[in-house]
Amino acid sequence: MGRVAALRKPLCRGVLGAVLAGTAFAVTANACRLRPVEVTLVAAAGEEATLRRLVAAVPLPRGYAPCETQPPRGGSGDGAPYTLRLDIRPLFETDHAASRDASPASSGGDSLTAGRRFLAATARFAEPVYSVSRTEALRRGLVRLEDIRLPDRALAVEELWPGEEGYPFVEELVLSLNAGRDGAQGTLPAVLRRWQEQAIAALRAAEEALAPPRTVAAVGDIALGAADSRALAEGGAAALERLLDGLVPTLHRPIILAANLEGVVSARGADNPRKRFRFRFPESAPHALRSLGFDLVLYANNHGFDFGPEAFLDTLEALERAELPYVGAGRELAAAARAVRFPQRGGGGLAWVGFADFPDERFGFTSAEAAAKDCEPGILTDESRTLATIREAAERGDFVVVLAHGGAEYQTDPLPEIRARYRRFVDAGAGIVFGSHPHVLQGAEAYKGALIAYSLGNFLFTADLEPPESAPSALLEVLVSGGTVRGLRITPLLALADKTIADPDRTSGEARFARLCSALEGAK
Repeated sequence: MGRVAALRKPLCRGVLGAVLAGTAFAVTANACRLRPVEVTLVAAAGEEATLRRLVAAVPLPRGYAPCETQPPRGGSGDGAPYTLRLDIRPLFETDHAASRDASPASSGGDSLTAGRRFLAATARFAEPVYSVSRTEALRRGLVRLEDIRLPDRALAVEELWPGEEGYPFVEELVLSLNAGRDGAQGTLPAVLRRWQEQAIAALRAAEEALAPPRTVAAVGDIALGAADSRALAEGGAAALERLLDGLVPTLHRPIILAANLEGVVSARGADNPRKRFRFRFPESAPHALRSLGFDLVLYANNHGFDFGPEAFLDTLEALERAELPYVGAGRELAAAARAVRFPQRGGGGLAWVGFADFPDERFGFTSAEAAAKDCEPGILTDESRTLATIREAAERGDFVVVLAHGGAEYQTDPLPEIRARYRRFVDAGAGIVFGSHPHVLQGAEAYKGALIAYSLGNFLFTADLEPPESAPSALLEVLVSGGTVRGLRITPLLALADKTIADPDRTSGEARFARLCSALEGAK
């Protein structure tokens, strides 16, 4: 518990000022000198600065001033007729909560909840653990979510993350304004009630920790074989759901879920002779993906021109008709470089940017052939333009996620030039980089508080027979709060020749990913 010093000195006003509407003054022995009615400020331990910022941003009404007198421990004091408290109220019962001295004793009055804060146990970035029991979380120790920063990361508790219904370790931030010298008597003037409501609104808007955590996620490449494409055309989302073998509820869990769409949504166009592998989707594919939980796709990759510019443009139109946003591609360079923004409750947005720069293919197809130009359709391959888009979104206050397509196929170690490039994306303001193209799972790293996942492998890939090392894959979910990555968890997958399933040995799948992350740490 701590006292917050007065943040502004009351001005002496004339006698006439004492009777103005919405003011309150206490008359001293000298009738010509009036002093405002005092309001004692009391904050829970660790929240003194929060209360100080609040009263500075939303000054008390005219005629009221903060009181510098600290009340006795557990009481509201005898020096002021009103008490303003900022309390922390744990919503869980543990020895930890009981011993924190988190909240002064409440003594009635009007209380308004500003919002919820979350506590979590942590692990190091490459530690092979992503969810723990409640008991294990308490053993590790709980930390406020806003204090967790990579390479430390928040752990789920019994598969629940902070912000998800049923997550156990929650605190409420409560602003109480009590009338009466003992903090429990009297009635608040209307002007103070209005101030309290304004203060609550300001507190919710200003304190990033009170905004609900956001979960963004990505999977790897999607490419369907001819038979599965026909089944999708005839059966719609149900056919695609059968290929995902019970994974659909998991796909609906994140706020925003992205994938890399490897192929065209078109029946038109001739085979590109420079391409060895060419993939098509039926027109129903974008609608099916949306219904299964996907919120946007990366279309900056090496398969957009499998059937020439006609099919490329058809794909953009098909995605737009289905209202499935795409990044990294467009009818001209400016459109390809544009970020897709999802506004978020609590302020700020999630801005997604797409980019591709892949090695020359066996028959000579290159990134340059697919690149968008000022008046020509294509994909975003210009790194400088990508960096500018990232900076613009970050300066606007958005959390930036980059979906990037590049690297060496079937290699579990990302190329040095890819690591350098994706770090430049972070330097420009990206909070997450999700990579694709290698067709195998690669590790992730923490870099300057951001997350770089170099390749999520294949997600649903029945278009061609892949080597066994391409089977391990992952859905990677990232917890974002206050504009910062706070945690990550994976759902290990196996992308088989005919469908994709959850890895039956989840523990081994998590350990596999952790080893890949650890190898990246050792290669720094």
